[in-house]
Amino acid sequence: MSVLGNRWRGGDGQPGRYMATVGLSEPCIIGSLVEILITPKDVTEGMILVEAISPTDRIIDCSVRRRSNVYKAKFVPDEIGEWKVCITYEDVHIQGSPFSCLVYNPNNAKVSGPETAVIGQEVRYTINTEEAGPGDATVKVCHERMLVPVMFERIDRGYYVARFVPEENGSYSVQVFLNGIPLKGSPFLLDVVDASSVKAYGSGLRTANVGHLATFHVAAESVEAKEIAVVVTAPSGKKKRARLFPGDEVDVYRVEWKPVETGKHYIDLRVHNQSVKSSPYSCDVGDPELVTVRNLPKQIKQSELGSPVTFTSEKPQHRLSFMGACSTLASQQRVVNVDASTAWKKRTLLVGVCKTQQAQQVNKQRKQIRNARVNTRVDLEL
Repeated sequence: MSVLGNRWRGGDGQPGRYMATVGLSEPCIIGSLVEILITPKDVTEGMILVEAISPTDRIIDCSVRRRSNVYKAKFVPDEIGEWKVCITYEDVHIQGSPFSCLVYNPNNAKVSGPETAVIGQEVRYTINTEEAGPGDATVKVCHERMLVPVMFERIDRGYYVARFVPEENGSYSVQVFLNGIPLKGSPFLLDVVDASSVKAYGSGLRTANVGHLATFHVAAESVEAKEIAVVVTAPSGKKKRARLFPGDEVDVYRVEWKPVETGKHYIDLRVHNQSVKSSPYSCDVGDPELVTVRNLPKQIKQSELGSPVTFTSEKPQHRLSFMGACSTLASQQRVVNVDASTAWKKRTLLVGVCKTQQAQQVNKQRKQIRNARVNTRVDLEL
């Protein structure tokens, strides 16, 4: 206990009759025992009374016991807030009376903050002690037994914010105190990972087709699936979460998503709610069902083999002429008209003609290519 230094001088104004009180200088926890010691400098036979007044003005009479020349009073505060302790001698308040006794409940304080974080990105914790009662909050952050610099500020009555930037991966301990007493749940543990080690790759990250499942992979060493989130934003602004599955390799995950509209999509890969480097990724989505093909040649002349593939683009339709390698005599060169005006906003159109002895369906139009060994790829920016 600490001494307040409040003393009482006798009503006659003469020095010599002093009293000191002990036990009221520090905030106390609700439900704890508060002891008040009163020590007259001279022996006195007067009546000493002690009353504790709650924040709601309830009065509690504190029994006073005397041992030798020391008076002791006790009470147990059951309300949060500022109590007043009145000490009188012969019905007169001693100097400093009524004394203030601050009562708080650390269990009522609330702390909010992340459980995981990424190296180099600011971590923020908020502390709300409004319902906990009077007092000052403090925060201490440790990593491998070393203190981490913390910027701590009070933004309003009972509201505090702690910020720090982790520079190494691993486990961090965040300790929060109110009047020097640890809050419920403290210390809070924070897992920090290196997001630069998380990488995404695969075709479904850059191009996709409407109505078709797109896939790509995420390599994330020492990162659990629950710590990874993939959010896809469509041109319309709609957002959807992609599905994450364990991959065939250790620390590799498979991501699946299915677009429902054409245009540029943005894929945001997040670890511990923080976007990784290079995220969001830009993905062009087209719809092959909206492409129509007309005048598809059934044969190619032998004399036309080995010549470069040529085409012309005429929006909204694209006029393509192609030539290939064929082992048998074919008919004259033909022109293919491809209407892709609604299929893509901007992406590469791939046109391929492959050997087959069965009917080949191109956008629901059956075209027969007989005895051809053609393997042609045409790239066209729409």
